[in-house]
Amino acid sequence: MRIKEIRSEKNIMQKQIAKDLNIPQNTFSQYENGQRQPDHETLLRIADYLNVKVDDILRDTSDPMPTGEKNGDFQSRRPYMIDVDGLSDEDRKELDGYVAWLRFRAAAKKRGEGEKPSPASPAVYAN
Repeated sequence: MRIKEIRSEKNIMQKQIAKDLNIPQNTFSQYENGQRQPDHETLLRIADYLNVKVDDILRDTSDPMPTGEKNGDFQSRRPYMIDVDGLSDEDRKELDGYVAWLRFRAAAKKRGEGEKPSPASPAVYAN
């Protein structure tokens, strides 16, 4: 996660962003150091505060291309297309954030961190 990197680039003090977002500073520090993962809603609030996309926070810049694409097996993945007509800009932003969160969760599982409970679990979005 790149919260600290982005925050530093924007010359924002950790104490200030934590205060503005009403997050205890030690919790925010844990987000930045990878000791704790923010839930989906918190991730959206952080991205909005930093004026970046959630995907920018979650993206590992040291490896911009997924392994599958390096190996040429990206053809085996089906494109995921959904109709977003009728969704507000806010809904689209939330959808983008949720997809980014799902990618982040999948990467955490791959690293062996397992499933972390979150208010943003798919059950919350099921109707």
